[in-house]
Amino acid sequence: MRKVTLTRGGFCWGVLLLLVALPVMQAHARPHHSEAWARERFAAADQMREALNGRPPAERTRRDYQRVINAYRSVYYGAPTSTKADPSAVAVAETLVEMGRRFEDDRVLNRAIAQYRFLRKEYPGSKYRADALFTIGEIYKDDLDDPDEARATFQEFLKRYPHNRLCEDAQQAIVELGHESAEKKALAEKDADSEKKTELHSAGRLPKNQPPPIVAPRRQQPAQIRRNRIRRSCRE
Repeated sequence: MRKVTLTRGGFCWGVLLLLVALPVMQAHARPHHSEAWARERFAAADQMREALNGRPPAERTRRDYQRVINAYRSVYYGAPTSTKADPSAVAVAETLVEMGRRFEDDRVLNRAIAQYRFLRKEYPGSKYRADALFTIGEIYKDDLDDPDEARATFQEFLKRYPHNRLCEDAQQAIVELGHESAEKKALAEKDADSEKKTELHSAGRLPKNQPPPIVAPRRQQPAQIRRNRIRRSCRE
């Protein structure tokens, strides 16, 4: 009988080939369900979401939102090439936005942004890709109060989709961000001047016949006002 010997180098090459082939084997082993299965699961997830939204906001829990999110995710995990895959990815992002606003949780809102980016990356041909980018800008502007990221996102939107129906809204959002920035700067300068005069008056360095300056309470910025409206509407 012929004896087969395995050298150390041959063994190492065998291990490397196995490691390379393993992800491919796992990908093929992952079950991909039919279009009918995807439609059925998507309809069930829609019913769960409708039931959740039909309840008063105060009665909706994080676990309730997560159940809906998991239901939609099972669609594009189980049938990633079906016609219900990218709508499910959008529904996950939308539910995360609703959840983030309900609990005033910026981390959840950032998860929503990540989900919209996932949609744009994994489904570049989706009809929802432009709306997804625009919504990212809205979240930065109205929810996270991050004008720099919001402005950059809207500018990217205008560059990528110059003929989209939302272009006018994106341009208006950029204008509003500019006005808000100017208001914040003017308010900060006014507050700094008032505080300086207060310090001088306390130190006796202002004329005796000059009354101390009145420091007005800080005004809410437009982004804060919009966010408070969103919070009130979620509680109603």
